[in-house]
Amino acid sequence: MRQGKFNFNEPDDEKPSFKRNSGFFSKPQSSNLPDTGSQSPEPSASTNNQMPSNNSARPENTEAENIAGKAAKNKKDTILSVTQLNRSIKFALADAFPGKITVSGEISNYKPHGSGHVYFSLKDADSSIIAVMWRSTAAKLKFSPDNGMSVLATGRLEVYEPQGKYQLIVDKLEPAGTGSLELAFRELAEKLRNEGLFNPELKKPLPRYPQTIAIVTSPTGAAIADIGQTLNRRWCFARKLLFPVLVQGPQAAGEIAAALAELNRRKNELGIDVIILARGGGSLEDLWPFNEEIVARAIASSQIPVISGVGHEIDTTIADLVADVRAATPTAAAELAVPVALEEVADLAELARTLTLDVKNLQRQAAEYLGSLARRPFFARALSILEVPRQRLDELQMRIAHSISSRLVRNRQELDRFAAELKKIEPHNQISSMKLQLEQKRNSMEKAITHKLNINLNYFNEKQLKLTRYNPANKLTLALGQLQNLTERLKISQKALLRQQANSLNQYGQLLNNLDHRQVLKRGYSVTRIQGQETIISDPTLAKSGDIITTEFYNGTIDSKVMRIEKND
Repeated sequence: MRQGKFNFNEPDDEKPSFKRNSGFFSKPQSSNLPDTGSQSPEPSASTNNQMPSNNSARPENTEAENIAGKAAKNKKDTILSVTQLNRSIKFALADAFPGKITVSGEISNYKPHGSGHVYFSLKDADSSIIAVMWRSTAAKLKFSPDNGMSVLATGRLEVYEPQGKYQLIVDKLEPAGTGSLELAFRELAEKLRNEGLFNPELKKPLPRYPQTIAIVTSPTGAAIADIGQTLNRRWCFARKLLFPVLVQGPQAAGEIAAALAELNRRKNELGIDVIILARGGGSLEDLWPFNEEIVARAIASSQIPVISGVGHEIDTTIADLVADVRAATPTAAAELAVPVALEEVADLAELARTLTLDVKNLQRQAAEYLGSLARRPFFARALSILEVPRQRLDELQMRIAHSISSRLVRNRQELDRFAAELKKIEPHNQISSMKLQLEQKRNSMEKAITHKLNINLNYFNEKQLKLTRYNPANKLTLALGQLQNLTERLKISQKALLRQQANSLNQYGQLLNNLDHRQVLKRGYSVTRIQGQETIISDPTLAKSGDIITTEFYNGTIDSKVMRIEKND
């Protein structure tokens, strides 16, 4: 298990170091940084790793020390350059403050630089000092410094030679009175609360009977053992998937967020119903991975419900506030994730007993109700219901027969009238329309008869269904048989009437065929028309000399040209 305590504090016994150039008296380089009074460049790694002892020989500064000694003896004879003076002050300051110091003050002129370094001043009621915090230190801050904030700054004193200013190189910065972690916790909690990540309406409900539970925790901690025992004791049917992660240290937050993202990506593949995010108790530093923003947003974006069981009952983390359900301990998280199997079995047994009693009561009530229905007078005279439908059926049969006879008489009269009219006109101009009218009338008659019969059949079918529904006695079987016989008789009558009508229509069709002009042509007659016209030439004056005429016989035509026209008086 990759586990180790994440140390948020620098060691207090680290000694400051200064880089001594061999060209001590060389001309100082100009600085390109803005004139803030604290533009000293960040020392290199080699600068911070070595520090000369106060007792070790410093041959490169011998000349400066000699100059300082001569100046002390004879102030009038010794002249120092600005660079010599600033460097002498720098070494003197280093000798006076060889280790780190902690300064209490209020932040002012707070200016983050584009390079990542931070420049500001520390002040109290009477004075101020310039402070510099390099990019590597600023990136580790757990809170956001601001002007007017009281802080404790730990670092070393150093002189910025180009401008002759001394400044505090800050290695550690924390709020005065409130720890940096606590302040960072408050700031992140307020930020996420304003974004709505703590809103109750965003919390996802837990499944009542989870089948697969994913556990995100350390595989060697006490939390996984407690969770496993609790799940096995309460709900042994669930499948448990351990996703091992670091729960302490600088890499823990990234692993936890990655684990939550991976579980959501494989949600359907693994069939995960709920996630338990847990670890045992510890200090605020130990639990800090669960206060990281990356973990909070991973929980908020999870599609799977997340139960947070981090620390003891008194511990509260950002993960607890964002999670769908917060448990006081890892064991409590396991208890919230699953029900108690014995209690569920007992509830099911009680529910089965209640359902059995309810079914028996319904059966008894239904039997009593059916008995009361059977004793009613209606069922004793159920067969009398058929008397009215029978009489109604006879009346309908007579009305149908009369209607069909009347319609046939009217059709015969119309056909006789049509036959008389055909004798007066040319039959070939009216045959097509007459056939169409006859077909339409035939279809209309068939539809009318079929519709009437369907109405009667539907009426009797409804009566039959009604009798079947309200009469449970077996005596209805005979009545239904009689009704079926009547229905068959009605169908037979329908078919007979349709055949009779079809025969009549065939006779009329034969009559029309006999009146066709082509039948007359077979007897030696012919029909003459002007070529390309339908008008029959019944008068010689209708044609003129030179016209092409067509003479139609029963089995062909002859085209001829009019040479001469004569008309009889």
